[in-house]
Amino acid sequence: MKFLPFKILFLCILIPPVLFLFTLHFSESYFKKKYTEEIEEICTGDTYPLFKGTITLRDAIKKNISIYLKNKLLITWGVQTNIVIETKTGIRLFPFFYQQDSTDFYIDKSISIASENYTFLKDGILVKVDIIIPYDTKISYFIFSFYIFISLIIIYCFYNIGAQKAEKHEFIKNRRIKGLEEKHARYAKQAFIHEQKRSKLLSDLLNVKKELEKEKLKVIKNEDEMLEEISLYEEELEKNTSLLKDQQEYIDSLKHRIKELDYAKVKEKKQIDKASEALSKRFKVLYKNILFDKRALEGFVSLESEAKIKCEEVIHHLNEDFTKVSIKRKVFSKKDNKTPSFEVLIAYKGRLYFRHTKDGKINILAIGTKTTQHKDLVYIDKL
Repeated sequence: MKFLPFKILFLCILIPPVLFLFTLHFSESYFKKKYTEEIEEICTGDTYPLFKGTITLRDAIKKNISIYLKNKLLITWGVQTNIVIETKTGIRLFPFFYQQDSTDFYIDKSISIASENYTFLKDGILVKVDIIIPYDTKISYFIFSFYIFISLIIIYCFYNIGAQKAEKHEFIKNRRIKGLEEKHARYAKQAFIHEQKRSKLLSDLLNVKKELEKEKLKVIKNEDEMLEEISLYEEELEKNTSLLKDQQEYIDSLKHRIKELDYAKVKEKKQIDKASEALSKRFKVLYKNILFDKRALEGFVSLESEAKIKCEEVIHHLNEDFTKVSIKRKVFSKKDNKTPSFEVLIAYKGRLYFRHTKDGKINILAIGTKTTQHKDLVYIDKL
């Protein structure tokens, strides 16, 4: 099994019979359901002759089923069918044995047949179909041959893949062997060169030993100087270590201070939010024609006491009659379809920004100071 895995060969041998049996079982169930539905539709055929009495229901069923089976290719391929048709009261309609008509001679035969057909149809018809596909039929041979053909294709594919891998492996192995032979020749040549160098190095080694002895004498003389330098380096290292420790302590203190400042900012933000919420409730009651953005409420809370009084005076005028308010300038958005905003001075340092809404009210966008002017304008431009 150099080119074909044993597992694949085992599966390709085992799977065709299993799939063959499964396919036969599935086909029998499928065709049983299919034939049953089709026979239920065609078994009675046209009901006009039945009610007229020109043909019995049994003969009609026999004729229709005979025509139906002749048109089925699978029947000619060996599929066996066992069809039983009965009324719901248990009277067999197909297949049936001929019975002598017991109708009195003086009664019209067509009326009797029509009456009998009507009675059977009124009772309801049950169709039972059993499908059997024997192993020695054309369709069985075809299904089994199909699965064997698929298995052979799979075996061939895996064999071909294995052969290609083996060929590639053999090519790589030969290439590696050739490379190793070239390396061996190259290393043998290098070994000869190294042997010559080794002889030269041994000679140089003797000379180096002589020089080493001379250097040892110099090292002994310079040893005291080196110890003094090492001592100086150790002292400098201690100083640097102490300085690094002081710097680390300073950094830790700065981190602690930053944490305190962050906590203070959070606390201040909570206070501003709480004051803004209370202010929003008050303003909603006092100024019915004005809408306040959250940034405007927070900016109002941050103002000084005197500026708050002036600002609320401006708000009062905006609520009553905005024409009484002195507007410093218009503030246009970068987007042309935006409604322009207006800037109002409050006690020189303060700034109030508002715009008109579609329903005729005033929308105060932001309240701040000259220090926060740039941030407020950026905020308004983003709206």
